Amino acid sequence: MSVVFFAGLGLIFGSFGTVLLERLPKKQSLLGRSRAICCNNILPPWQLIPVLSFVLVRGRCAHCAAAIPWRYPGVEVASAFLFAFARLHEASIVDGFLLSLLLWCLFLITLLDGQWGIIPDSLNIPFAVLGAGYSLSHGVLPFVSGVFGLSFFAVQWLLSRGRWVGSGDVLLGLGVGLALGTIEKVAVALWFSYVLAAIVCLGLIAGKQWTRKQHVPFGPFLAAGFVIAFFGTDTLARVLLGIS
Repeated sequence: MSVVFFAGLGLIFGSFGTVLLERLPKKQSLLGRSRAICCNNILPPWQLIPVLSFVLVRGRCAHCAAAIPWRYPGVEVASAFLFAFARLHEASIVDGFLLSLLLWCLFLITLLDGQWGIIPDSLNIPFAVLGAGYSLSHGVLPFVSGVFGLSFFAVQWLLSRGRWVGSGDVLLGLGVGLALGTIEKVAVALWFSYVLAAIVCLGLIAGKQWTRKQHVPFGPFLAAGFVIAFFGTDTLARVLLGIS
């Protein structure tokens, strides 16, 4: 039953996530009533029920009949899955909730950086706090790994004056380090993130869909590296780093 509860909680957070995804890139206030993106009409409470409202209006705005993008129920369903998965992964309900929020923040960061090239502090800071809390709840002191993740990107940011990586990547590196808890796992996350970024970028360049001068949003790749390092085994870290 707790998994079902977590899934329902994920739907609620997913609904709030759609608000963040819509308003943060536009630097709009998070306060105030929700409005339809197509006609700006205020949405009544019955149209704010996660997923169900989308089904009831058959995927179209109840005011102007414009099609509602599938990303809205998609984010809600994905968030429900993340919360349910986190609960299944953790024996403790508290740890499950911490991991749920951690993955949810990383999910939103990935979407925002992938589409808009931004990683807002309003998500980065909670991600770092949750990462530290999760590690501490498992008896891991994550501050050395946090400094390592922060320093790795901070040095690049300083040397390039912000051309190689953005300030959002620096804070995200801090959060990744705090959440993973060990330098070895952070190194694994960084290794996979750069390898994945290289593969994707080379593929896009070969397909003439990308140029070498274009900015690459690194957040999604760092998120992928984080997931691999987080859910991978310690053996993976030892093999990649040559540690006996």
